Amino acid sequence: MIRKRQLVWGIFLFVLITLSACSNNSAESVEAPPEEINSKFLLFSEEGTIDDYESYGTLYEKSGEEKVTKISDDVLTNNFVYYNNEDKVLYLNKDRDLYQYKSGEEKKKLAEEVYLFDGNYPNDIVLYQNENMDLYIIGEEDTAGEKIASNVYQHYFLDKVLYYLDDDGDLTKYNVDTRKEENLAHDVSSFEMLTAEGDIAYLNDDSMLYYKPKDEDSIRISSDEASMDFLEMVDNQLVYMTWEDESQTLQATELGGEKSTVEIATNVYLFYYYNGGYYYLNDDDNLYKKSIDEEKSTKIASEVTSFQLFDDGIYYLNTDAQLVHLKDNEEKETIGTDVILYELSPDGDIAYLNEDNELFINEKKLVTGIDNYANYYGNIAYADENGQLYLVQGTEEKLVEEDLSEYSSVYFQNQLVYENLLSLEDIAGIWKAEDEYGSYYIEINEDGLMTQLQTNEQLSIVVEYASYNTLEVTIDSEYSTIEKVDGETIRILTDYDEISLVRSSLEEADQYVQNMELEADKAEIEQLINGYLDEYIYAVNYGDTYYLDSHIDINSSFYDEQVNFINGLYDEGVYEEVLSFSVENIANISADVYNVTVNESYNIFYSVDATEEVVEYTSVYTVKRINGQFLITDLSVEQNTI
Repeated sequence: MIRKRQLVWGIFLFVLITLSACSNNSAESVEAPPEEINSKFLLFSEEGTIDDYESYGTLYEKSGEEKVTKISDDVLTNNFVYYNNEDKVLYLNKDRDLYQYKSGEEKKKLAEEVYLFDGNYPNDIVLYQNENMDLYIIGEEDTAGEKIASNVYQHYFLDKVLYYLDDDGDLTKYNVDTRKEENLAHDVSSFEMLTAEGDIAYLNDDSMLYYKPKDEDSIRISSDEASMDFLEMVDNQLVYMTWEDESQTLQATELGGEKSTVEIATNVYLFYYYNGGYYYLNDDDNLYKKSIDEEKSTKIASEVTSFQLFDDGIYYLNTDAQLVHLKDNEEKETIGTDVILYELSPDGDIAYLNEDNELFINEKKLVTGIDNYANYYGNIAYADENGQLYLVQGTEEKLVEEDLSEYSSVYFQNQLVYENLLSLEDIAGIWKAEDEYGSYYIEINEDGLMTQLQTNEQLSIVVEYASYNTLEVTIDSEYSTIEKVDGETIRILTDYDEISLVRSSLEEADQYVQNMELEADKAEIEQLINGYLDEYIYAVNYGDTYYLDSHIDINSSFYDEQVNFINGLYDEGVYEEVLSFSVENIANISADVYNVTVNESYNIFYSVDATEEVVEYTSVYTVKRINGQFLITDLSVEQNTI
């Protein structure tokens, strides 16, 4: 069957010309490999962001034992594709210019303002679409794209004829040589090419299935809702799935004669035709086979989640994650356990990955500790936990690249092999942030504990999703994004705030905290001296030393000395007034102890002889923190000459 090619808005433009790994909704037989398989890798190094949704970097290629070759700078992340049959790369740069690259040749600019592209055609034919979904074609000798249609939703190119569906539901074919255009159907929601001759199946707006033979009128096949996901031509029969009351029925309609329809099975959620029989899974996870010439189905296995077909039998994954080989003689063999991914190659080898991240080929374990691998028709590529890239071809395993740490992602035949994801380990350490109140320091550890070092407040970071330079996280249940700007800067973005942090050290944080504590101590000490001088003048002038103990340590000898000194002044009729004072220096002499140098100016009035004078002193107060409060413990005074 010829499968349709559809340009889809999405995160990745890879054209799936390779075998997909099995999943819970797929069943496949093994396809024949292309005539030549090129052992080329694409390596990408992300370097910057354009906005919250797009990033860019440098794209490289690596082939065999050759050195890594740079293809281009400023390539949009996930907007590059390697085409094996044409041995070329198409990619978009950050200005959305489309380029073509072939080894040993200069890169060639093909088009501008491109959003989607498809180049899996011979003779360097390329289809692309702009932001408005207008469809263009670049032909064999074209230097600029030719616009074919506007608002194109789906297309397929076959033998110089372009079939396309626009957003009005009009299905059209266009001959690129003759420029002749012909409308094939209206009110179409999707279509699929059935034959190389141009026979088409399509769904209308009501999801009814139609068959459109080449150069003939459309024929309605089913009045029930049908699916284009399960559609196949089998010996002049159209096999498809219909939906009714949430139940899926597998049916086949004879396309010749009276076009009779037969029901193959009910409650089917996937099927595959192989060697004269229908193999299908029902809603109860039971696997059945029904031959074309038989009325009843034969149950093959229970608790099946996916399967593949090969010449020597059926390979399936059951609900216990066991990979089983059911041989033609009905003998069962368990190949692997805790399997999450498996795939058959054309030569009959089976590769699978288990929950322990162990990759096997048949009974041989290749490697442990991997997250991804690529299997392109039996050519297996993977990166081990040390970031070394390998390619396995047959029984030969080759080291392709020793160190992938400088790349954000690596692909083999458009399948992800290696991904360098940001982790908590990458952002662990001490970080400094600034706000209107000053600096503050945050420590992030590898377990996701975030500590504000000044307040010791702690929050928990839980990673929900990781990419090359971002972590989607919850911080104490609040969704946030942590973005790595560069090696020295990260940003934390929430719904209402954005915090930029630069990498720091514990020594810098400690010094900052010490400086902040010192400044806080100095401010408190200045308040102490200011308050003491007020109380001192009050005590001298009124003979009341009651409040001095809020400024002087009552357990110090200085307290008794000062009380006696003040009482003596009061008894002698001495009155004082502070004219001015200034704190000149606060020196930390030991833990919680400071010497405070103050220049003081007093006007002193002697009531005995009614005289007065202005006196200036340089006073050094010894101040100590006692039970969390600074108090004066000593004083030395030197009178200055006026």
